[in-house]
Amino acid sequence: MSMLHSAPHLASSRAQARPRPFWRGRLPALLFTALVLTCGCGGGVDTGGTGSSSASGPITGFGSVIVSNVRYDDQSAEVRDADGQPRERSVLKLGMVVDVQGGGLVPDADERSSGVAHRIVYRSALAGQVSGVDPVNRTLTLLGQTVQIGPSTVFDTPTNGGLSKVAVGDWLEVYGLPGPRAGLWVATRVEQPSVLPSTVLLRGRVDRLDVAAKRFELGGLLISYANLDPGSPSLTPLAGRSLRVRLRPAPVANVWQAVSLADDGGWQPRGDTRLDGVVTEYQSETAFSVDGVPVDASKAQRIGGGLAQGARVRVEGVAQEGTVLATRVQVRAAEDVNQDGVELNGFIESLNTTTKTLVVRGVTVDYSASDIEFRDGTVADLVVGRAVQVKGLPTEGGGVRAVRIRVRL
Repeated sequence: MSMLHSAPHLASSRAQARPRPFWRGRLPALLFTALVLTCGCGGGVDTGGTGSSSASGPITGFGSVIVSNVRYDDQSAEVRDADGQPRERSVLKLGMVVDVQGGGLVPDADERSSGVAHRIVYRSALAGQVSGVDPVNRTLTLLGQTVQIGPSTVFDTPTNGGLSKVAVGDWLEVYGLPGPRAGLWVATRVEQPSVLPSTVLLRGRVDRLDVAAKRFELGGLLISYANLDPGSPSLTPLAGRSLRVRLRPAPVANVWQAVSLADDGGWQPRGDTRLDGVVTEYQSETAFSVDGVPVDASKAQRIGGGLAQGARVRVEGVAQEGTVLATRVQVRAAEDVNQDGVELNGFIESLNTTTKTLVVRGVTVDYSASDIEFRDGTVADLVVGRAVQVKGLPTEGGGVRAVRIRVRL
């Protein structure tokens, strides 16, 4: 994802300010004990924080849902999809982009905060049929959009093998963050639908609106909204408005036919807020938006350089009337994102000592590397039913390559 790298001359300052990679961190044993005692039921630690909070970004861990460096206990959370339909917590997967509303945050170990999630909404960026695959530049084309695949992209099990197993004609759903230009997405998760949908999906901002012809452009596609399905979401498109558009599977004379138009900007930050995303609008280093959420960084501590349109950032602050008053803004190069990896807290569900793989929370973990760091135990302590904390990196086989395993004896 080279488009997210900052200027070369800023590399030294970023290196000095960059947080330590996760495998060099130290989690207190008491915190881990509390985590694994609840990980079997899918939740986390009830922190008891007061007030309110919100977070937006890709899911980077479970045993609590970890989003934007916040560990949210999701046991009592209401989970909905982007269409507002209620869902089970089990649908939440690594790499899904979510918006979380919850209780107040309290400091946690490993440079994190913890809270209790009240509501979690997950939203994909686009879904449709693959029209092109470029293994050299590690991109695929979907609905005219370029989707960048990086080391931190999570592939669902049906796409076992990652980009190498994706072919023209495949139907995919992509979770991701907008790139520095329209029509470019940085994938955080790629999965195949279990049932082929009757429509395709695209998020984006309305451009070149023609009210008389009932047409507009979105992500470079020419879209007609003259014949929306009766009873479907139907908003009045406005220039610059962010929409979630469902389309019929194929265009007619290069014009895509919209089935429904839904607002894609309904999420409002509140309270103590964390954003992990991409700068989608840039006015200055003190005024910009992260995936449509306005940020006032006039009083923020800045970490790393190269803040610009398309830069990957992590923002901490307090929401006030829809704007995040930032206290800290960290510009994150691709290597920073990759070093974060993923985290799984749970019980070993199955174990294969021949292939050196185990399953935690439905995710296959490869522990074959000779340099894995074990804490509070050894490889001999890995048995079915044992509680563990796994930190590692996504693999294109749909699993995780372990870097560190903590064992609860």
